[in-house]
Amino acid sequence: MCRSPQTLLRQPGRETKASAKVAMCDDVCRRRKWLRLAWARKHSRMWVEDAAATTLPIALTTAQKFTDVNRGASETDASSAEVLSSAQSLAHESNRLKPEVRKLLEMVRAA
Repeated sequence: MCRSPQTLLRQPGRETKASAKVAMCDDVCRRRKWLRLAWARKHSRMWVEDAAATTLPIALTTAQKFTDVNRGASETDASSAEVLSSAQSLAHESNRLKPEVRKLLEMVRAA
């Protein structure tokens, strides 16, 4: 355990070794601090990587689903346009054939 320089100097007979012990204590404290910071950097990097690993697939899946929905909407739009065109064509043919059917029915009734 590191002791403060004042504690080391108060002990009798240790004045000669005090500066060496203070230097060693400072060095040990500096190393411990560096190790704590290195540990924090490593683990914070790991936490970020873990978060990215779980978030990225969700984002890609969401983007893929969005793309699929857009593609489906485009296909539905194209299909509905074809149905509308067919319905308009049938309505036009129906309007064109109504007078001819009336004439045919009148001829059958008259006969």
